Amino acid sequence: MELSEEQAARIAMLREDAENRYAEGGDGALDHSVAHKPHDSAFALLLDGKTSTPVVHDERCYICRDPEFAAMGLPLCRRCPDCTRSGRGDGHIPADDTACTVCGYEDGPDDYPTSG
Repeated sequence: MELSEEQAARIAMLREDAENRYAEGGDGALDHSVAHKPHDSAFALLLDGKTSTPVVHDERCYICRDPEFAAMGLPLCRRCPDCTRSGRGDGHIPADDTACTVCGYEDGPDDYPTSG
């Protein structure tokens, strides 16, 4: 697979980030790093230039700490509607969960109205 300069730089940055997280004690950082696995079908998601923009950050959250999720354009962690309504700040609902790590609120479809 031939990479452009921009793609190669992006992959190098993501690999370095995973290696740094591993060196800091993130045991799964290298095992789960798609940037280290060019044979993985998800590797193409790192090359297409589509990214997601983080709206909340929790340093304890593996999704928030791993820039590969955003680089692949995957859904990221989101604000908690209850924390926002109650004035507790943004809260933090992990992308792979429905419960806020700040207050425990379980979000649902009624929290995200759609235009119809």
